[in-house]
Amino acid sequence: MVKIFSLSVQTQRALSHLEPQWEFLSFKNVSSTNDYAKQNIKQFTPPTLILSEHQTAGRGRGENKWIDEGHGHQFLGTWVIKLKTQPDPKWTIAIGYFAYGCLHSTWHNSHFSMKAPNDILLNNKKLGGILVEALTNQNETYLLIGLGLNVFSRPSNLHLTATSLAELKADNLDEKSWQKFAQGFAKNLSEFEAFVSNPNWLQELSPQIVVALNLSEHYKANPVRDIKPDGSVILEQGILNWLEL
Repeated sequence: MVKIFSLSVQTQRALSHLEPQWEFLSFKNVSSTNDYAKQNIKQFTPPTLILSEHQTAGRGRGENKWIDEGHGHQFLGTWVIKLKTQPDPKWTIAIGYFAYGCLHSTWHNSHFSMKAPNDILLNNKKLGGILVEALTNQNETYLLIGLGLNVFSRPSNLHLTATSLAELKADNLDEKSWQKFAQGFAKNLSEFEAFVSNPNWLQELSPQIVVALNLSEHYKANPVRDIKPDGSVILEQGILNWLEL
């Protein structure tokens, strides 16, 4: 049986070892961590992680909703970073890959994969999703990176399509592993501005993204061959624009 530890406490402890120091806000309930970040952006100093045990109106891309059952069983957070550049919708592709990469490097014996535009899969079932939004103020951009992960449970009515980290072997999900994931993802975000300042970042990252996508059964019949600089996904048959999905 998996021992349930406090996601809030362990994440805060993980971030306390990072430079620059991350600010950490934790709540029992909010409507949505992304909404809280937008409504209170002047009340904290990025980089900041806003974490809630429960969302009353969790959001995904477009009209999609994020459903959580119970308090503290899912990671429901928004990572806020400030950049001195205009936002680029292709950034979502990199952030999704970073989340996948940190999960894969932490629980490396597990079968993680990606599904465009914003799903992280475990054993070909949905483990989590990402919602990236931007606020601009003169020459600054506040990037809000909403990350939802099923850690100890997943919605009970989605057993055919969703899963959780707890469905890994019990000895794989512990506090040390969770801290490794949180620290790894935060480090990627701390270095994000330097990463995207390279005009060729997507071209250089695309081979790894292609591998992560093709690990999903979703692309088994029509594999991904390449990611173009404009974000288009080149399939064996046809093209998808990642940013229009």
